[in-house]
Amino acid sequence: MWTLLPILISLASRTVFSQVNAGQNRLMLHGGDHPCEGYVRLHIKGQWGSVGSDGWTKTNEDVVCKSIGCGTSLRSTDIPLTVEAMGKVWLNKIKCTGTEAHLWDCLGSPGLGVGKYDGDMVKRITCSEKVELGLKGYRCAGAVYYKKKENKDTYFCDNWDRGDHFTDKLCKRLDCGGMKENADVRIFTEPVLPPEYRQVSTKCTGTKEETHPWQCNPKEERCRPAIVVCQDHHVVRIKGGKDRCSGTMVWQNGTLVNCSMVQAGDEKFCEKMRCGTFSSCDKNHMLTCSDKIKIVLANVTFGKILVDGPMGKMPVCASEWKNVNSKVVCKELGFGEVIDTSFTIERTLAILDEVTCSGDEESLWDCTAKYSKAKLQPCNNVTSVICGASLEVRLADGPGRCAGRLEMKRGGYWFRVAQQWSDDNSHVVCKELRCGKALLGKTLDKISQGSLPYLDMLFACGKTSDKLSTCPAVASERKQQNLQLTMLVCEDHLEVFLNGSSWCEGLVGVRQHDNSFWLSGSNATWTQAAAELVCQQMHCGSAKDHDSWDSSEIPGTNLWPREYKCSSKEKSLFDCPSSKQTDNSTIAFVRCAGQVTLRLKSHCSGAVEVCLNNTCGGVCGDSWSEAKSQDMCQSVDGCGHYIRDPFGQGESMQRIPPLVKSLHFHPVFGKSLVMNEGSVCMGSAAVVTCSGSLKAEIVPSRDYCLGTVKLYSNQRPYPICNGALTKGVQGSICKELDCGESESLEFLPHSSGSRFSVVAFDCPAANKSMANCKPSFEKSDCSEGRLRCSGWRRLVLKGEAGACEGSVFKYSTEPPVAVSSQGWTAAEGDRLCKDLGCVGYKNHTDEHPCNQPLWGIFNCSGVETPKNIWDCLRSESPAGSENKTLKRLYLTCKGHRNATLSKDCRGDVSLNKMPVAIQGWTQANANRVCKENHDSKENHDSKENQDCGEAFEGHESNGGNAAGSAVHVSCLGPEDRLGHCLTSEVAPGGGGGQTVSVFCRHAFKFNTTEKCGGRVKVQYPEGKWQTMCLHGTLYDKGKEDLCRQLKCGKPISVPPKSPPIPAEEGEQVDLKMSLNCTQEHTNISYCVSKASCKGSKVAEIYCDDYVAQLPPEKTNLQLWVGVAAGTVALLLTVGVLFLLRRHILRMGIPKRRDMEVETSDYDDVGSSVNGKGSLSRMDSRSLPAEVQWNDSEDASQSYDDIAEEGPGETLSLMKEEAPEEETPEDNPKICYSDVFPSSKAADSGSHGVDILEDNDDVLEPGPKIAETAAETAAEADSGLRTPHRELPEVPPDDMEGDHEYLEQDPLG
Repeated sequence: MWTLLPILISLASRTVFSQVNAGQNRLMLHGGDHPCEGYVRLHIKGQWGSVGSDGWTKTNEDVVCKSIGCGTSLRSTDIPLTVEAMGKVWLNKIKCTGTEAHLWDCLGSPGLGVGKYDGDMVKRITCSEKVELGLKGYRCAGAVYYKKKENKDTYFCDNWDRGDHFTDKLCKRLDCGGMKENADVRIFTEPVLPPEYRQVSTKCTGTKEETHPWQCNPKEERCRPAIVVCQDHHVVRIKGGKDRCSGTMVWQNGTLVNCSMVQAGDEKFCEKMRCGTFSSCDKNHMLTCSDKIKIVLANVTFGKILVDGPMGKMPVCASEWKNVNSKVVCKELGFGEVIDTSFTIERTLAILDEVTCSGDEESLWDCTAKYSKAKLQPCNNVTSVICGASLEVRLADGPGRCAGRLEMKRGGYWFRVAQQWSDDNSHVVCKELRCGKALLGKTLDKISQGSLPYLDMLFACGKTSDKLSTCPAVASERKQQNLQLTMLVCEDHLEVFLNGSSWCEGLVGVRQHDNSFWLSGSNATWTQAAAELVCQQMHCGSAKDHDSWDSSEIPGTNLWPREYKCSSKEKSLFDCPSSKQTDNSTIAFVRCAGQVTLRLKSHCSGAVEVCLNNTCGGVCGDSWSEAKSQDMCQSVDGCGHYIRDPFGQGESMQRIPPLVKSLHFHPVFGKSLVMNEGSVCMGSAAVVTCSGSLKAEIVPSRDYCLGTVKLYSNQRPYPICNGALTKGVQGSICKELDCGESESLEFLPHSSGSRFSVVAFDCPAANKSMANCKPSFEKSDCSEGRLRCSGWRRLVLKGEAGACEGSVFKYSTEPPVAVSSQGWTAAEGDRLCKDLGCVGYKNHTDEHPCNQPLWGIFNCSGVETPKNIWDCLRSESPAGSENKTLKRLYLTCKGHRNATLSKDCRGDVSLNKMPVAIQGWTQANANRVCKENHDSKENHDSKENQDCGEAFEGHESNGGNAAGSAVHVSCLGPEDRLGHCLTSEVAPGGGGGQTVSVFCRHAFKFNTTEKCGGRVKVQYPEGKWQTMCLHGTLYDKGKEDLCRQLKCGKPISVPPKSPPIPAEEGEQVDLKMSLNCTQEHTNISYCVSKASCKGSKVAEIYCDDYVAQLPPEKTNLQLWVGVAAGTVALLLTVGVLFLLRRHILRMGIPKRRDMEVETSDYDDVGSSVNGKGSLSRMDSRSLPAEVQWNDSEDASQSYDDIAEEGPGETLSLMKEEAPEEETPEDNPKICYSDVFPSSKAADSGSHGVDILEDNDDVLEPGPKIAETAAETAAEADSGLRTPHRELPEVPPDDMEGDHEYLEQDPLG
């Protein structure tokens, strides 16, 4: 197949003459009558020039004619040429043989542009061929062709170079005037061409030298022929016929064409109009062609544009379609203005393509277009148009025919019309609907918004327009969503209403805008037919009976000025023929057979329901308004006023079928409605909440008349913010719930996020019911209120086992009383255990009442779903309460509610492992926690666990930040456990972030600055020791307990040998912790308080085991001198060793066997300075006096460093690292000497436990460091000892004589 490709290419593009392959060089004959005559012009290197005639021959001329496709030379003559006209002479003195393809291929010339020609004559050549141009088609219009002798016509391509220039010359040559400017020539393409023809394209040099397309290098190829329309070509059109191919002929300028011109046949009129051939032309100059052509729309006034002709109905292709084309179509068909044009993707064959109209054509068929009767046009898009005659308008879903939502039918579909609607447009719509003029600015009662799509057109009607179809329209670029709809009220809008005892009975009235009138009850017009229409308009079925009332009995009578004579054909009273009212003495009355009722689904709240006889349904929510809600609440007895419920604006239409589109209220005219006739409501059903439905409740919890308050609106609970719970509101809620008076209000932590809440109540003065209050809803994260009314009650399990097991007691404003076990079963037990947060019921037993009264009978049988145990209360007094055989109830639940501390008697508080929130925390709650937790056995003398005492009041309650939720605790007062209190979970960010920390008094740890005596210190807060001051007197009982806790025997007076405490440390010291005891304090922990100590003395205590601290033997200066002396001695030793090494290297090294000496002595020296097992293991007594530890004078001051350095910090110089369990933090009984032991503890009288009792592994006192260093140096000089180190090899060049090389020790 690929072998055919060169052949196909050669067929598609063939050379017309040889010059096509000449590259950039070009030759033509110039100045003749046709392109095959003239003198030679050469285009070389972008420049035109001439050829000299020196040595010129006939053979040269033949090569010229052949190269331009003009045959051979017939003759030539010399003609003069000016130097300017001649230009550059490219060739001269050439001699051709006749075989050359181009003139510049001939020999003889010295080269292109080389040499000089002095002559002024050139050869004018006439070739044997003659190229003639013409127009194939009509006179002065058609396809451009050329023809040579005995050749068939060849057409130039429509992309021919310099087409306008050649066209103008061609038109003038044909006596057709000049070229017609902006002429659309597509009509002359294919119908006028023969079945087989050739085409050529041209390419000029761009210098405007060429005067004929033949001079522009023609090349044969497949293309569309070039079409020329000259000025003298006239277009004829048909006017006034039955179709586009029969009627009176007129020129384009409107001049009538007579039949004589048609009969002459010069113009081929039928063919020009694409109407086939000539048939006849009568005396009235009515032309009839063979074809019958009509332009139609697929749906009469809109749809696909079709050409109805000999081949049937054929579409029009959409290529290069303009809106002016659509205007011509609508005008031709008499369908008004074009409304819209659209294009549909459709692969088909079309009869017209590339249609272009100017706008003044009478038919689309008169517009220029690409057309072929023999060959249809392939098409991918077809054109559709909507004309104004297809438009219909209506006012939908209003209370009458002349008011409602504007909708428009376009292209067979209805659309809603959005705003950007002019007053003139409104007047045109009302006029078209025969409703008078539009009432501009008149507000229509809210109606349904509908569900149709929006119309994407903008209209611009004038003041004289009478129909919307005649108004100009353009496409709208607005976003088709959430647009404001156009609602219109026309001046002839009327409504009928009944004023009586029910919806379907009463006097007949007519409402015109805001005015009401009574309908005349004239016997001539108020007939059964009229009454039937009124009942139908009121959706009340048929007329049961009708009558007339005396108008004089109705005060303020104002009769409607029109009367209606109805039959059974009309749909509305106002469609009946009307006349001027003649009888004003009576008013029409009707009683209809049907019934219409209005109600709310839940009495005073819920979905609005309309019942027509036995059929009930909802009202579309998009037609509802707050004004209608207010009217609805007032129309239902006992429902009060409308409440704006943020979540009560709609209910699903799936549960409530949309029976009614819109409902309308009027205090005088009564009510009316618009039925939903099969359409879909947008959104939800209308829902109303009236104040009569509001109910404030205490959320069911473990308690009765105590808990969080919620406002229930439309069966949905809303939190009530603390600011809305005023005293008056609290009292109203307690009274409505039959809970007595308001007693207290507690605020819960903030919610974790914004939510709809009640932020305020608007209540009338002396209000007694919440139904009279108007709540305000907002999104808020406010704190809720927990209300306690005077009738509150709570059940508590009292016992040693915890909050989830014990005897059941009822607490209230009265003294607590035990609960009777009468009638108690697992059902009641499970309900109470769950209320208490104790998981569920385990068992219950009877207890002896101990001659105490018993209370209550509980029975949950018959209660479907009890909210709490109080729903099961049957009686407050047990049956036979005076009978001594009654028992009290002991209940055991499955779960636990334990309050714990993170550390021993101190730390963060948790309830059932959930952190407790700090908000609302009290000191009483802290005491409950300490009482519930127990001290470790090692902190007291009793063999049994004791509680942690009371909570320290001075402790900061702020704990850490909870990672998740926390629990908020609210206690009434009599609870002895935190688990007895009311709790609620608080989410992070809602007050649950900050937790509670408690420090119980049994967590205090005491110490003194000396063993069993000195200044008193307390460990508080965690890990910090603080010196305490004394407020008042430390009495004997307090002293005894403090010495007992220190395990130092009994208190004693100040020893006479005790060194005095400096005045600056014992007087006027600003401390933070104090002892404030009375004579009754027996536990020193309860004397601790947190207060300023300014003006108070430091607290001191001395016990039996007190050991006085002696003054220091050395000063700090002496200590530093000793350390410095030791350091110098150490450096001297290192220096001596270094010198010894150098001396040994110079004097010669003994063989390795001579060096195997004992090195253990040096090991001792090394171990004393290597920093690991050295001074840290030496008793200070083994050191020289200069470096012994100073434990005298300032030793007592180092006790203060305990608080600063922290307990457990020790000096590695003095003792080995203490085990973890022996740190002061874990064992507060470790005294000062435990942390910093002294080597002379027994002699100096320092207190504490001696840690270094076993000295077997401690280095015994030896020679002084200086002496040791000297001995080491002496031994090194004698060669007895060699330090263990690697020595480098000595190079041979450095060795003297026959010394042996040093052998390296393999062990290093």
